[in-house]
Amino acid sequence: MCFSVQVDIDLKKLAQQYKAMLSPKLPEHYQITASGYMKTDVLPVLFSHENQLRIEPMNWSLAPSWAKEYPPKWSSYNARMERTNKGRKEYIYDTPTFRDAFTKNKFCLVPIKSALEACYWGETAGKIISFGKQDHSSYLVAGLYDSWVDPKSGAVKNTCTLITDNPYPYLFEHGHDRSLILLDPQDHQEFLTSKKRRPEDSFQFIRQHRIDQDWSYQVERDISEASIKKNTPTPAELEQIKHTVWSA
Repeated sequence: MCFSVQVDIDLKKLAQQYKAMLSPKLPEHYQITASGYMKTDVLPVLFSHENQLRIEPMNWSLAPSWAKEYPPKWSSYNARMERTNKGRKEYIYDTPTFRDAFTKNKFCLVPIKSALEACYWGETAGKIISFGKQDHSSYLVAGLYDSWVDPKSGAVKNTCTLITDNPYPYLFEHGHDRSLILLDPQDHQEFLTSKKRRPEDSFQFIRQHRIDQDWSYQVERDISEASIKKNTPTPAELEQIKHTVWSA
C-alpha cells in the first residue's frame, strides 16, 4: 500500500494540458511530501465537475459523505480494487468506505513524482523505497474523491484516496505486493468524465486500460525490525503474491 507520496508538479502546465480550471487555492507549482497517515495533508486532484475538468486541493484520506466525523478513524488513504474479506472476495465497489464514490463515478487523477513503499523481499528488502519514473518526471495515478460536510458547521471537506491493485513487475521484484494504478493517457478523459458506467464496468475499465512505465527507485530509509518480522511473507505466501503480478 502507498502510505506516502512526493509531489513536485507544475500545476499551471498540467491545467493547460487537460484544459482544466486550476483552483486559486493552489499555487502554480506545488511541492509536498504527503502522508496518508496524517489525513490532513493536501494533494492536488484532477477531476470532472459539472462537465468541467478542475484541479482542486483535497485532503488525502477519503471521508465518505455518511461519516459521522472528520477525519474518519479508520484507514482510507488507499482503496484496494479487490481483497479477500472473511473468506469472500470483496470488490472496491462493495467496500462501504469507497462504495458511494465508486458507484457514482467520482474518479480522479493525482499527479505524483514518486510513491513510497515498504519492501520486504528482493534486493531492497528491509527498506522504504520511493518509486518514480526513470526520467524523474511526474505521473498521474488513479483515485477516488468524495465530499464530507460537517453536520454542525456546514463546512465541506473534499477528500481523496489512491486506488491500488496487483503489483507491477518492477515493484514486485523490489519487494512490494501492491501498487498504484497508471492509466493510458488517451483514456484519462473517459475515466474522469463518464458518469454512466456501472460499477462493474468501471472496474473492468480500470483493469483493461492500465499501463506500466519505466521505473526507478531511491532508498529512503530502513524499515523497523518489528515491521520486518510482522510483514515479511513466508516462501509460500510470496509464491501466492507472485501469481498476482500485473501484466499487460
